[in-house]
Amino acid sequence: MQTEGSEVVRSMAADTRGKHRISAALKRLEQEAHSLEEELEQLENMETVSDVCNTIFNDVESRPDPLLPISGLIEDDVLVAFSMVTKYSRFRQLGL
Repeated sequence: MQTEGSEVVRSMAADTRGKHRISAALKRLEQEAHSLEEELEQLENMETVSDVCNTIFNDVESRPDPLLPISGLIEDDVLVAFSMVTKYSRFRQLGL
């Protein structure tokens, strides 16, 4: 009779562990589902990509290009350098 009693105790212990594992797995799945619901809500509240692109485009279009004055200086420097190279080439051709 003791063997039957010990088997019942083992069966109950195994059953308790099984219930605990199932409960833990269910809790983990509920947490994951909650996390996915929050992420879906955030995605639904986001602006569409085209709206964001239009906003950025309008912002860029409304500001003057800060490099335009510099580009004029760079062009002048390139012209000066080109004229110096041209003069140097002529001097070399003349043997100076």
